[in-house]
Amino acid sequence: MRALKIVRQKMGLTQRDLAEMTGISQSLLQQIESGKRNLTPKNAKILSAIIGHTYEEWMGLAPFEFGKSKELTPLGSIKDFLNDIKSDINSIKSFNDFELDKPYLLGWLENIEKMLGLNGE
Repeated sequence: MRALKIVRQKMGLTQRDLAEMTGISQSLLQQIESGKRNLTPKNAKILSAIIGHTYEEWMGLAPFEFGKSKELTPLGSIKDFLNDIKSDINSIKSFNDFELDKPYLLGWLENIEKMLGLNGE
C-alpha cells in the first residue's frame, strides 16, 4: 500500500519507528508498503488510531485523503495524542468488528508511553 509509505515518510517516521509505535512488525510493514501483503482489519484500525486516517481509507473503502496525517513531533504533542487515543478507545462500546479489545489497546498505549518516557508525567 503506497499510501502507508507516503504517510509514514510525511510524518518523518521510519518503518522501525512505526513498528515500535503500532506493534506491527517492521517486516510486515515493509511487505504492506511494497504491495506484497494487504492490511488486515486489525492493523488498519491500529494505523487509523496512530496516524489519524480513517479505517475506511486504510481498507480502501474510501478515497485516501493525505492531508489528514497527524503531526507527531514534540513529546507534549505525542502525550496529548496518546491521551486522545485513550479517550477514543474508552468511548468505543463494541470491539467485535475489529478483533481488538480495550485492555489490549490500553496496554499497547502504555507501552508507547514507557518507550517515550511519558508514563510518569
